Amino acid sequence: MTTENTDTRGMDIEKMSISDMRIHAKRILSSEVWGHCMGIAESGTTYRRNFAAIERILFRQNILHGIKKVDTSTELFGQKVSTPLFIAPIGAFYMITDRAEHEVVEGAAQASTISFVSHAAKSSVEEYVTGNHSPLIWMGYLTRGEEEVYRIARQAEKLGYAAVGLTIDTIQSVKIGDHIPISSLGRPRRGFPVTPSHIERLKKEVTIPVVIKGIMSQEDAKEAVRAGADAVVVSNHGGRLLDYTQSAIEVLPEVLEAVGKEVDVLIDGGFRRGTDALKALAMGAKAVLIGRPVFWGVAVAGAPGVSRVIQLLTDELKRAMIFTGVGDLHSLNKDILIMNEGK
Repeated sequence: MTTENTDTRGMDIEKMSISDMRIHAKRILSSEVWGHCMGIAESGTTYRRNFAAIERILFRQNILHGIKKVDTSTELFGQKVSTPLFIAPIGAFYMITDRAEHEVVEGAAQASTISFVSHAAKSSVEEYVTGNHSPLIWMGYLTRGEEEVYRIARQAEKLGYAAVGLTIDTIQSVKIGDHIPISSLGRPRRGFPVTPSHIERLKKEVTIPVVIKGIMSQEDAKEAVRAGADAVVVSNHGGRLLDYTQSAIEVLPEVLEAVGKEVDVLIDGGFRRGTDALKALAMGAKAVLIGRPVFWGVAVAGAPGVSRVIQLLTDELKRAMIFTGVGDLHSLNKDILIMNEGK
């Protein structure tokens, strides 16, 4: 266990905001773990741009409609869940406690959402399905070995995972500041050159859907879909890879235009509020993956902390939907947005 103390796990999580959880997580986690969780590449420009781009988008208020309740339920790959806010595939949950990885998927189940789980995690695909867990999507890293990825993907299918996929943007190593961190295997990280043939091979290995994460251009989106992707995730890895790149939400429109009629398009990167998520959903994203806030939630309160994060964000999403006159996700469109470009 790498936390300095666990006092906050006895607190009333139902009275905590996400900001509270962030503050308490920083207090109880070691500087090493906190630094890894919050670390960003080089100058941090990409990380900051994720937030700035979301903040520039405004809402058109529409309140003379009589809507009192909204429906945020959605479905992906046959999995019906109550919110379009999913758990991002973070590989470092194991740094919090030995139980944190399973607490994340248990908390996701409590919140009725979907968990993406990472090949970089300590838990195996078999361990993730023990006990209470949410619908699972396993995301492989080719840096761990091509044949291992395909073997684990086949096993995940046998275990009932909703989908498998590849995180393709680690063609160079993650960076924290100017340094490359050690992997969960205790080895120096390395990159791996990914081509459409890897997607084609994974598609042949399984019969369940294949998700490709790390898309930041319409060209890559088209290539991924041509190779067999059933969904893509627009993502710049939380600003931990290429500095001075666009934010995920800036790239979302071109990816939707390129492949949005063929496959589901998901997104992550800088989403800290339900209002943030509504902007991406209104633009056409199927779902939004939540990363660092889940890290804070599980650090502070385990599974209830994860559930609390998703519930808080979903409540904010519902509130904003009422203010913009939207009763359910199917009714969403970009007409509720004001694209405040350049301001």
